[in-house]
Amino acid sequence: MSTRQAYTLALGVPYLVARAVAWTLSAPLESAGATVSVSSGTCTVLRPDGTALVSAAAATISGGVATYALTVPAAETYGRGYEVRWALTVSGVVYTVSHPLVVAEQVPLPTVTHTHLYRYCPELQTRQPPAQQTAGTGWQPQLDAAYEELLRRLLDQGQPLQYLRSVDGAHEWLLRRALVICLLAIDAGQELHQLHQVYRVSSAQFRDADTALRLVYSDLPTVARGAPVLALGPPPGRW
Repeated sequence: MSTRQAYTLALGVPYLVARAVAWTLSAPLESAGATVSVSSGTCTVLRPDGTALVSAAAATISGGVATYALTVPAAETYGRGYEVRWALTVSGVVYTVSHPLVVAEQVPLPTVTHTHLYRYCPELQTRQPPAQQTAGTGWQPQLDAAYEELLRRLLDQGQPLQYLRSVDGAHEWLLRRALVICLLAIDAGQELHQLHQVYRVSSAQFRDADTALRLVYSDLPTVARGAPVLALGPPPGRW
């Protein structure tokens, strides 16, 4: 009996988009931890009631990854329950994979770049993990991880997203969190004594940024404007 290959989307959080703004949805496909290249695909976006916001629109393929530029209309309903359904072609066979989508009023952007990392920690320029050096990704996986963690915390608050007006301190939070994640990714044998102090300082700075982070809501009586809503505690580490 033949079995159909299992593919999943390498995404850590739901798609999170704002209304009336163009957002690029990506569908990085993987199987057993390995990246899978797709040759073509379509994107369908379903509302919570099952009706189609987008129906089988052609996806753009770049580097074997399907993407679609989605603009949610300004009159669309906020909230959860949306679904993005991809039909992706791999070796001539079409596979369907789905992922949840959330429509919000405001979404923090991934504003931290390699330039920011190197400005605060020049040591990172020469200490990328070997696999990332080979792949040419730099520290992008760690930057993506920090951004996904921020989005996950935002979604986990459980407050109606239509009331979110801003995420004050998001850039500083992302920068300090990304620095900690990058330092944790460095091989412990690479001049550990030199990096120990850098890690300790970065961890302390992240705790300060975490304390300063604010999700600012309006018209939501149960959430005080300017009140801290994230409490992550000290980042894990081996140092």
